[in-house]
Amino acid sequence: MAGGGGLDGGGGRTLATYCHFHLGSDARLAPAIVAAARRGQRVVSLLPSATEMVAAVLGEAGAAARLVGVSEHCDWPAAVVAGKRVVTRSAVATRAGRSGAEVDAAVRAAREAGVGAAHTVDVAWLAAARPALVLTQDTCAACDAAEGSVHAALRAAGLGPERALTLRPVTVAGVLGSVRRLGAALGEEAAAEATAARLEARLAAVERAVLASAGEEAARPRLLGLESLFPLVASGQWLPDQRA
Repeated sequence: MAGGGGLDGGGGRTLATYCHFHLGSDARLAPAIVAAARRGQRVVSLLPSATEMVAAVLGEAGAAARLVGVSEHCDWPAAVVAGKRVVTRSAVATRAGRSGAEVDAAVRAAREAGVGAAHTVDVAWLAAARPALVLTQDTCAACDAAEGSVHAALRAAGLGPERALTLRPVTVAGVLGSVRRLGAALGEEAAAEATAARLEARLAAVERAVLASAGEEAARPRLLGLESLFPLVASGQWLPDQRA
């Protein structure tokens, strides 16, 4: 890094300053500058799992300071999501008290009526707030606002789709990888690595306990995992891997 200088306007007042960075002088300098810039970014999380990842990596106080918007399904940690702007809404009413069958019937009716996306995104708010990072997914178009809808909303808001980070884990290892990817996007790689390591240690402890108590392979119970009853959907993504 080169030295800086200024023009003294008299009385010790500096009228202008300058500073030159030689990024090639130290291989650590450019990544450090990028990480510092990312740590100042405002974040929108449009899926509950990503909101909890942000809280795990940044801590609740850090997450509450960085997060400016969430989805209607983000409800944890309560201290983090309290008072945050709700940026997405379900296109189908899912009010409390509706049965799974009623919700499924409403979703089917909406599709037959030509409703293209299961969730709407507040484009006007995105244009005004201009978040630097928007967390989304592409594993379930019905569960949360999906990647395509989010990209379209960002374009409509005058922002680029590159502001979206799509998390798409399909295994337990992929979930831990998403924590690390998120940490890099937040400029908090060390904190994300520590978070992933803690989760790996907990998983290893559970695996040891299960193996110790299960005994012979034949004694292990057979499991059926369901994600939904209406319609009937067997659990997928990382859940079979988690039970293995």
